[in-house]
Amino acid sequence: FECQATSEPPPNLKWYHNGLEVTPTKRFNVTLIPEQFTTCLTIQNVCPADTGEYICKATNTLGESITKTFLRLKRMLSIFNIL
Repeated sequence: FECQATSEPPPNLKWYHNGLEVTPTKRFNVTLIPEQFTTCLTIQNVCPADTGEYICKATNTLGESITKTFLRLKRMLSIFNIL
């Protein structure tokens, strides 16, 4: 996911998953690009527990703004070869 917000003073950008702040792990990578006021959230090896609402929140001394998106997984079919 990518989120961009511009403001003066510059915003502080954070990601939330189902209401909880996302903290970087081996699977969840949060990248900040301050000069572009952009943050990216990358999820490796997505699993069912990762589904739900993702919020990018931009805050500064003047207030806050959020944008929401949802991650849903489609069921994958397993293919077996029987010889």
